[in-house]
This record gives sequence, C-alpha cells and structure tokens, in this order.
Amino acid sequence: MRILVIRLSSLGDVILATAFLQNLPLGIEVDWVIAREFAFALEGHPRIRKLWVYDKRSGIRGWLGLCREIHSAGHTVRVDLHRTLRSRLAFLFFRISDLSRFRILTPQLSISKQRSRNLALLVLKSACPRAWLPVPYWRRFAAIATKLAGSEPERLNPPDYSSFLPPLDQERAVLERYGLQSKQYVAVMPASRWASKEWGIEGYLQVLSDLYRKRRWIPLVLGRRSDRPCAELVKRLGESGLPVSQALEEPEFRNTAVLLKHAVSYLGSDTGLAHLAESVGTPSRVIFGPTRPELGFGPWRSESRSISIPLSCAPCSKDGRHCYRITDPYRCMRGLNPGHVEESFE
Repeated sequence: MRILVIRLSSLGDVILATAFLQNLPLGIEVDWVIAREFAFALEGHPRIRKLWVYDKRSGIRGWLGLCREIHSAGHTVRVDLHRTLRSRLAFLFFRISDLSRFRILTPQLSISKQRSRNLALLVLKSACPRAWLPVPYWRRFAAIATKLAGSEPERLNPPDYSSFLPPLDQERAVLERYGLQSKQYVAVMPASRWASKEWGIEGYLQVLSDLYRKRRWIPLVLGRRSDRPCAELVKRLGESGLPVSQALEEPEFRNTAVLLKHAVSYLGSDTGLAHLAESVGTPSRVIFGPTRPELGFGPWRSESRSISIPLSCAPCSKDGRHCYRITDPYRCMRGLNPGHVEESFE
C-alpha cells in the first residue's frame, strides 16, 4: 500500500498530524504533501518515502501542476489531513484524472473539521456538554490511520517526534553548545502568530525568576529574533541578572526539538513548539486566553497543564484575533496571575 497524505501547514498542525504515521503499520509507504515554509519539520522523516513540497507563491497553476505530478505516481489511497479549499481542489483533480484515464477510482479519505462541535463550544462556552466537545486533533489523525490499517487498537498512539532526533552524542553536543544540562532548564516561548494569544513579558519575568530562585531552572528562550516578545524577554531577563540562554536563531529544527526534549518543561503560548515539546516527551504548560484546549489543540500528556482563567466569553474563536468585550478587552490574558502559572509546576 502506498498512501498520499496532504497536510500543508502549519507547524503545530503538522506535528499533530504525525500521529497518523505513528498509528500506521510498518511497511506502508507514505508520500506527504507540505508547504515549502514547513517542509523543514518533516524532511528526512523515517516514515515518509517522499516529501512533495508546494510553494504557495506558484499559485493555483503551480498547485495543479504539482497535483498532475502526484497523480502520475499512482497512490493506492489518498488522505486529506488538511481539508482546505486547496486540498479539496486537489482531490477533485485526482478524481477527474482517474475518470479520464479509465482508472479504478482511488479511495480518498478526509479529516473531519467537526464544525458543528466547534460551533457548539463557541456558542455554549463552558456549558457545552462534554459529549459535544470536538475530538482532539491528534486523535482524529490517528483514527484515520487505524481505519486504513483495518485494526481497532486498545489505545491510539500520540505524535512521537523523538524517533526523528539525532543520536544521543549529537544531542549532548547541542546542549553543550548552549551551555545547558539536561532537565536543568525550562524552555520558554512567549510569542505567537496572533498577538492576542500572547501573555506578556512581565508575567514571564516573575514566573521565571521564581522558578530559578526556588529550583535553579535556567530559562531558555525559543522562537525567532524577529518575534518581539522573544527578543524582549531575553533582554529583560539579562537586565534582571538572571542567567538566561536563548536559541532564537537556531537553524536546525531538529536541534530545537533536542532542546525541548531535554527541558524540564515547556512554558508558553499555544504554538507549534508546545506540541513539539510533548511529541519528544516533555510536559507543557500552555497558556490559553481567547482560545481553549477543548477546541482540539490542547496538550495530551498527563503531566502537561493548560493554564487559563474562567471567563464567560471564552473561547471566543479559533485564534482570538478579535475581542468582543466592550470593557476590559483581552481580560483572558491580562487577568492571568503569575502565581497561577507558577502553581502549574507543583
């Protein structure tokens, strides 16, 4: 069996989608279609035979040209783990191509967006019955794999990125380069794609100061130098006299995964790095504001924690770009007490 998977973006979704690979029997070949800006997350993955890379700058013409190449590869099953207009167009193209060449129609499966469940949660908020909540995304990805395998396992396997990491001696070299010791630091990511999901530098400063004073955990700031909260946090930590390490320009994604693996915990926004940390075995403390883990993107490890304050207006949307509070906007983030965050480490 040779499977085609479409999951173009984004980083966190791609990491969660690797649960599909974890639940496939060995021996099944997988080709994966991904956007160029996220290809680094899967390049060289041992379970992927071929990575088809799509450059969004090529537009629809480039996408259809790539679909033509993919169709000629002759997959036995096609799986849409993205379910966007672009992936649906690809599936329509594949189906028309099958018919035009008088081929047996190739089975095509798609992930469920569970829009009715999302709507119920966004409307009913905390009153939404548990049975109506969206199924976590990683479980949806894993369930499609088990369906293809024709098995009903006792448990689904979550994403596991640890098998994709370099040998242990290379991991030690990465830690030495940053002057870190395994399980003696906390990895921090204060930035997010959406500013509405960022907690604020002052809160992180207080929590990290207390963690260093009580446990001697050194803060390691991840992200990019172009992420203002990340650069600002490094600066403020240095000014406070705390020892601080930063990997804002680490060019190798797998080295970032190594740094997360050896951290005592991840602390930060609801981002792809939170999912990456869990996929390499590190518990996460994820701060939620306008969004909530019940939307399907929450941490799954028993040691991980979702941190938020109860509000009648949350969750308000999938990304929290717009706040609907007339007074005291974004209270979901600004009202979060540093003491509450620190308690999650107990």
